[in-house]
Amino acid sequence: MENRTDTVVISAAGDSQISPRHATRGKCNIAILLVLLAMAVQLAYQPARCQETASPPAAEKPRAYSGEAIKHYNRGLEFHQSGFFEKAVSEYKLAIASDDRLEQAYSNLGLIYISQKSFVLAQDAFDKALFLKPNRPTSLNGLASVLFARGQVEQAIEKWQKAVAVDPKFASAYFNMGTAFESQKKYDDALTVYVKAVSIAPDMADAFYHMGSLLNKQKHPAQALVLLRKSVDLAAESEFARDARKQIASIENQFAKDAGKESGKDNKTKVVSDLPPTRNQSPSVGASRQEIIDSAARNVEKKRLEKEKKEADALKAKENPSERQGGLLGLVKRKPKSDIKMFVHPPQSTSDQKSE
Repeated sequence: MENRTDTVVISAAGDSQISPRHATRGKCNIAILLVLLAMAVQLAYQPARCQETASPPAAEKPRAYSGEAIKHYNRGLEFHQSGFFEKAVSEYKLAIASDDRLEQAYSNLGLIYISQKSFVLAQDAFDKALFLKPNRPTSLNGLASVLFARGQVEQAIEKWQKAVAVDPKFASAYFNMGTAFESQKKYDDALTVYVKAVSIAPDMADAFYHMGSLLNKQKHPAQALVLLRKSVDLAAESEFARDARKQIASIENQFAKDAGKESGKDNKTKVVSDLPPTRNQSPSVGASRQEIIDSAARNVEKKRLEKEKKEADALKAKENPSERQGGLLGLVKRKPKSDIKMFVHPPQSTSDQKSE
């Protein structure tokens, strides 16, 4: 609007200068008409100019990072991935000194500080990274890890939840959230996010280990055994593999004991069924397996003595005809009176039976 106003004021002043000089028609009138025509043309284009001025300026493209900053950042990343953390820190700091907008350098610095347990420095680095880019999942995950290490569990869970909201495929954030739930004894929540983690990253061995350990604590040994074996198969040399193998051995030993107990029950049933029927309740009721075996052996010995006694009585009756009774051909012998008692609990010893 300022341009339009200035133009009108300047043109009016020109008119006041031109009109007194040229009162007659002719060339002067033609000149005046030309001036008026020029003014009309200016007025016709003025609204478009005003519209252009009123429109908001186009957003400026973000300025590219400096070449020096990128060079130091890439060097730092190489050192970082190779495990040379001190050199990586130096390169990241040089990158930031060259261009303090490089939020990736702050985030990676925070990761190194976490590994060194320098949690104050780590939190400062992640705060700066998130100030530059509030929704980067890796920075949110890193800050959550720092908060968890410093005992701020709820705040850490909130950051992990925000990280997976931004990136639903962020398996590490799900796993870390599971460890936080586990520390709060929210085992069902922990299992849920662990399952989510392995569904995204099927080779995440530590997630299988944590799930197996949780199920083992909750008395689900069969499922725990499968998951623990999977964790060892994926990471046989990991820090948790030793404990996983220990839990596997314990579960397998318990299964073997349970199988032995079941087998013992079957053997006990077989021994009891081999015992001869008696008039009284079986002496095996409430007895141990060894007691049942001993009782069966005594019963076999008793049968042998009874047979020998019958054979001796039959021989004696044959040698003494007076012992025979009448009947068909006089061959029916009198039934001898047996002094052997029925088997009762506790059984008599063999020496007592012989003495009788």
